[in-house]
Amino acid sequence: MNRHSVSEAFLWGFLCCFLPIPFQMAPCLLLCIWRRCNIPIAIALVWISNPITMAPMMYFAFEVGAWITGQSVDLSTYDLSWDWLVSRLAEIWMPLIVGCLTCGLTLGVLGFLGVQLYWGMRAKAD
Repeated sequence: MNRHSVSEAFLWGFLCCFLPIPFQMAPCLLLCIWRRCNIPIAIALVWISNPITMAPMMYFAFEVGAWITGQSVDLSTYDLSWDWLVSRLAEIWMPLIVGCLTCGLTLGVLGFLGVQLYWGMRAKAD
């Protein structure tokens, strides 16, 4: 548990929590092993996206991605079903991926910098 391992855990945990895939913990675990950062903190941060928070997070990421890519996709009529998702995937995949990566990287970098700043301030205070 040191400044480097905790700050990188925030980076990878927040990035992976926005991945639009099942079992987000698997890539997070691999990244943590590769980068030698704090696995329990990173996995706990991945759990921010759970069955309750996943839909709002993905919708927000989709909106961010649609804004960045300039695509306008009408989601006024949606059906929470696998058939609807498969039939609309061709339209929504690009804004969703761009938005998820943008949100994940932004939150991850902010978490990384926040931990670095906080740890540095605490070290000076002690």
